[in-house]
Amino acid sequence: MIRSSSLLVVVLLTALPISSLPAADASTTASFALVKIDPLDPPQAGFFGKRAMVMGIAILAHAEVSDQAIQECARRLERQLGAAPEVASNLSRVGVQMQIIGKKPGSLRPPNVPPPEGQAIRGAADD
Repeated sequence: MIRSSSLLVVVLLTALPISSLPAADASTTASFALVKIDPLDPPQAGFFGKRAMVMGIAILAHAEVSDQAIQECARRLERQLGAAPEVASNLSRVGVQMQIIGKKPGSLRPPNVPPPEGQAIRGAADD
């Protein structure tokens, strides 16, 4: 359940393939361990089918999001918060989530985001 008091961070991956993302340097790659990605069945909020945890922060992703994209998100989150464990602890305490919704802009809409004005709400089968 998403709480209104939680800070939500939404990451929308573009149509660029994950291979086009900047490569990690040797220092960040050496210290980063792959995170465990758990499938969610049934999907959380009827949308998020995968979950990983980094420093107590949940990374939620639609089932269509590749594991490689989730690992890259986890690597970047750990790199950004690694030097500030007190910030990561505070974010975790208030229930912050990183949400990855899809690789094509507009292809997937999380449950808490209304459609653009003038567009009908469509189900997943219509996308």
